[in-house]
Amino acid sequence: MDKLLAEQPERQVGPKRKNDSGDRGRSYAPSNPVGPSLKITFGDRNRSFAPSNSGPPKKPNLSEILACVTAAVSPSPPEAADMLYHLGNAVSREARGRQLHGAEQTRVAAALAKLSDLLLEEQGSSKRIEQLGGKHLSLSPWGMGKLGSNGVQVSQRMGDAFAECALACPSMDGPEAKSKGWLNWANLMYGLAQADMVCSGSKHVHAAFDAAVNDRLPAERQKSSGQSVSNTFHATASAGYDGDLQPLVFAAAKGLRRLMAGATAQAWSNTIWALAKHEEMKAGRLGQGMFVILEEGVAAMLDLVQTGNVAPQALSNVLWALPKLGWKSEMSVVGVLASALAVRAADANPQHLANALWALAKLEWKGDLRVVCGLASGFIKKASSASPQGLANSLWALSELGWYVASTYSMLMSALVQKGGSTDPQHFSSAFLACAEAQHWDRNVELMSELISKQSVQQLGQWEAQHVANALYSWAVLTAVGAAPASPSFVSMAQQLFSYAASMEVAAFNDLELRQLSMAHQVAVREGLPGGGLSAHQVLLPACARSYEAQQLGLQKQIRRTAFLEQEVAAALQHAGYDVEKAFIVGSEFVQLQARGVAVTVAAADDYFRAPPSLLPGSNAIHDVLASWVCKGSVIISEAEWADLQGDPQRQQAFVAQRMQQALSKAL
Repeated sequence: MDKLLAEQPERQVGPKRKNDSGDRGRSYAPSNPVGPSLKITFGDRNRSFAPSNSGPPKKPNLSEILACVTAAVSPSPPEAADMLYHLGNAVSREARGRQLHGAEQTRVAAALAKLSDLLLEEQGSSKRIEQLGGKHLSLSPWGMGKLGSNGVQVSQRMGDAFAECALACPSMDGPEAKSKGWLNWANLMYGLAQADMVCSGSKHVHAAFDAAVNDRLPAERQKSSGQSVSNTFHATASAGYDGDLQPLVFAAAKGLRRLMAGATAQAWSNTIWALAKHEEMKAGRLGQGMFVILEEGVAAMLDLVQTGNVAPQALSNVLWALPKLGWKSEMSVVGVLASALAVRAADANPQHLANALWALAKLEWKGDLRVVCGLASGFIKKASSASPQGLANSLWALSELGWYVASTYSMLMSALVQKGGSTDPQHFSSAFLACAEAQHWDRNVELMSELISKQSVQQLGQWEAQHVANALYSWAVLTAVGAAPASPSFVSMAQQLFSYAASMEVAAFNDLELRQLSMAHQVAVREGLPGGGLSAHQVLLPACARSYEAQQLGLQKQIRRTAFLEQEVAAALQHAGYDVEKAFIVGSEFVQLQARGVAVTVAAADDYFRAPPSLLPGSNAIHDVLASWVCKGSVIISEAEWADLQGDPQRQQAFVAQRMQQALSKAL
C-alpha cells in the first residue's frame, strides 16, 4: 500500500557551529595544534612561555595574554601573530569551563582589534602581515577561528588578508614548508571557517580554498595526519566551498591508509560528516573517492567502538552521514554504531540522539528495537533542553521506525509545545506527521493546533508548500480515523491552512504534496469542514485530483508484494461464496480486492508498527477509511492473522466470511 509521507525536513546536524539551528553547541573541534612559544613582558619582569627541558611550553591563561597584548607597543608581525594564536587558545580553554563575563569579552574584543590593526598596518608599499611565513599564516588564523567560534566578532578584512597572504607565501607548502604543507593549509582553512569566513562572501577566501583543494593539497607528497585531513574537509563544508572537490577527495582516498594512520574517532567522524554536508549541498562533486573514504572510515569507526573510546557526537555524526551519502552496504554496522550511542545516551546531548534516530529512520533500519528504545529513552530524559528541531525530528523518526508508546509521544509533544514561539512551520508539520502516523492524539496535539490557528498572516507566510501539505494531511488522517475528538482549534487550524494553500501557486507543490492535499480535501468534504477544503479553488483542486488519480492508476498496475497472499485470500472468498474482483478502481480509490462491494486489503507485516504490534500506521489507515467511503465497507487482513490459518482452507473460508459479514453489517 502506498505510504504518503513528506520529504524529510532538511536538517542542520553534524558538528555544531554557533550559527547552526538545533543545539547551539560548540563545533566538534580538532585538538589544538602545537603553538609557538611566547615571551610576555610585565614592566621589569620577563615571563617566558618557551619550551623547557621538562616538557612542552606553558600556555598563557586569558589574563596573562590580555596583559601581554595590552602592554605590546611595537611587536614584530610574527610576535603579533603569536599573540593572536595564544589569545584564541586561551579564550577557547576558558570558554570550556565557564562563560566569559562582560568585562572579559570587552577586553578580548579590544585585544583582537589591536592585533588586527598591528598586522594590517601599512609598512611602505605593503602590509606588515605580508611578512609572515607559512607557520604563522597557519597558527594565527587558527587562533582567530577559536575567537570567532566563541562569539568574538572577527573582521572580514583580517580573514581576507590571511587568505591572500597564504596564496603568495612560498613557505605555506612545498619544500620550504618542511613537510608541514598540509598542516599549514588545514589550520588556515579551519581557522577561516570557524571565524565565519565563507567562500561566497569573499573572493580571497574562495581563492585560497580553491587553490588548496585543486592544486596545493592534491599535489602534496608530504606527511599529514588524520587530524589535518579531517580539519581540511570540515573547513570546506563549514565555509560552504562550492567548487569541485574531486581532486582533493581522490588524493585523500589514494593515500588514505598513510594519511589517516592512527586517526581518532573524532577525525574520522568529522571527515565523514563533511563529505555528507557536501553531498547534501550539491551531489556529484565528490567523485568515486568518496566511497573509498566512507568504507574505510566506517570500518575504522567499528574498530574504535570496540575500544569504547568513541564520543557520542562522533557516533551521531557518522550515523547522520550514512543516509546522506547513500549508504547501501552492510546494515549491521548501523546497529553497532547505534547500539554504542544508546549505551552512552546519558553522555549524549539531545541533538546527538535526535540525529541518530533520524538516521535510522532514513536508512529504513529493521534491527533490534531495543536500540531504538535506548536512544528514545535517553532523548526523553533530556527533552526539556532539546531544540524544537530535535523534538520534531525524533517524533518523526520514531514513527518511521515503527515504534510507538503513547507516553513517549505525549512527553515529546509537551516539550515541543512549551517551546512556543521558537517552533517554526517545519517543526510543526514534522511533529503532526509523526502523530498522524501513530494515530496519536492528546492535549498537546490540540495545543499545537491552537498555536497554528492563531498565527498571523506574516507568520503564515513562512509556511512552505511542504509544511502546509504535511499539516493538512496529518489533520486528515487524525480526523478520518477518528483519533481526534471534536476540537475547535483543530478545525480552525485546518480552515486556516486550506485558505493559505488556496493562495499558493500550483507549481509550489510537488506530486506528493498534491496527493496529500487531495486526501485532505476528501476528508474536509466528507466531514463538512466549513469552507469545504479546496472546493472554491478552481485550479489547485483539479491538479490535486489528477495527481491522486494518476497515483491510484499506478498502484493498479504494480505487482503487489503481497500477491501470493492476495491469491489465497481471493480463493478463500470465492470458496465462501463471494465473487471477487482484483486490482479494482472504485471512484478514484484503488483497492486490492473487492467482494460484494466490500474493499478487501491484505496488509504485509511491514504495513504495521513493530512496537506495539498490530498498530496500523496512519498512512495505511486512511486508505482503509477512504476505501470504506467509496465501497460498502473495508476489510483489512494482516499477514500475521493469515499465517495462523495457513494450510487450513476451512478455517480460512470461515475467517473471511466472518470479516465480510462484519463489514456488510456496518454498511446497513
